[in-house]
Amino acid sequence: MSYNALKCGACMFYDPMQGPNNKDTDRGWCAKKSVYPTKEGPGQLFPKGVNRATAGMLAKPVLVRKHSLVANCDFAQRRLVPLI
Repeated sequence: MSYNALKCGACMFYDPMQGPNNKDTDRGWCAKKSVYPTKEGPGQLFPKGVNRATAGMLAKPVLVRKHSLVANCDFAQRRLVPLI
């Protein structure tokens, strides 16, 4: 186990959730730890390489806050390109 000092919003595996009218929110999915639905819904785009549920199974989101710090996260990696 490693010690992480990177906030979730700065991690390359942070997948932000959008509110009404594409407004930024304080929440998102951890793309590395989550299991996404089998296919995208209307208007959704999933990050490349995410784990997907098999047909008929439910998604298992791991939701995080943008400014939170998960000290024991082994997957934390700095995002090379900032979110727009």
